[in-house]
Amino acid sequence: QRPRHAPAAAALPAAAAGAAALAAAAALINTAAALAAAAGGVVVANGLFGVLDNTGDELADLLGVDEVPQAAVATVRLLQPLYEPLKAVSPSCTEALFPEFNEVNDWNDCSLLPRRVFWRPGAPPLLIRQTMTKANMWEASTGSAVWGGGIVLSRYMEELGSAFWEGKRVLELGTGTGLGSVTAAKLGAARVLATDRDGKVLALATQNAQANGVGGTVSAASLSWGRPGP
Repeated sequence: QRPRHAPAAAALPAAAAGAAALAAAAALINTAAALAAAAGGVVVANGLFGVLDNTGDELADLLGVDEVPQAAVATVRLLQPLYEPLKAVSPSCTEALFPEFNEVNDWNDCSLLPRRVFWRPGAPPLLIRQTMTKANMWEASTGSAVWGGGIVLSRYMEELGSAFWEGKRVLELGTGTGLGSVTAAKLGAARVLATDRDGKVLALATQNAQANGVGGTVSAASLSWGRPGP
């Protein structure tokens, strides 16, 4: 004789499977929503110039008013941990669409990010650490941040292609964050010497080479190029 509770017992696996399917669907919806929100955040971040440097003036310009309340400024600054990664992947930073300064000498936010992302054709992006901040931006070495000229150089190197760089020995003068040296190593250079006159900058370039997996190819040395040797 068939057990009385067999139908109920048989229904349990089906219910569990249904619950798992609903959970998976909910997770997909949440992921899609998060991606959409992030994409929207990147669009917003892309258009901002100096909210990290001069938050009040940037907000006033965006809102078309003369001055914004300090409470609004404080709120925006609380959002900085969310803003920074969105700004880092926005075209205004990855492609250097803005100058380093505007007409009133506000700093471009891209220079003040802890890390920058640089896309590479058909390869993983480069992640470059910066040490310039709002607190030290007028005293820090210019090499502590990536400048537009460095991005243009890196793009040009990529356009030359790996066949050009493979096996070569490369010397970079004024390496700064090391973006150029890291790019050369990624493109197949056999040995890269990154030089700069600032010891802290050289340490930063070394860290960036190691973080991007080319620490064995890139070495650093102090050199004040443009000056006669001892």
